[in-house]
Amino acid sequence: MIKQLGVQTWFCSFSAAETRWVPLLQCLAKLVKNKKLTEQDTNAMTWQEKCELIKSDPVICTRYFDNTTSAS
Repeated sequence: MIKQLGVQTWFCSFSAAETRWVPLLQCLAKLVKNKKLTEQDTNAMTWQEKCELIKSDPVICTRYFDNTTSAS
C-alpha cells in the first residue's frame, strides 16, 4: 500500500458539537416539530432528544454548520 499511495499523512476528524448549538436546535424544533423552544427548554433537553432532533434533518444541520464556519 505504501508503494502505491506513498508515506502516511496526518488524519484529523473534527466534531461540530451540534448538540451544544442552541440556535440550531431551536431552528430544528421549529421546522421539524413546529415548536418554539426557549434557551432553557433547549438546555433541559436530554442528549438523546437532541440527537433525534439533529438526525431528523441533516440538511439543515449541514447548512447551519457551513454558514457558521464560513462566516468567520
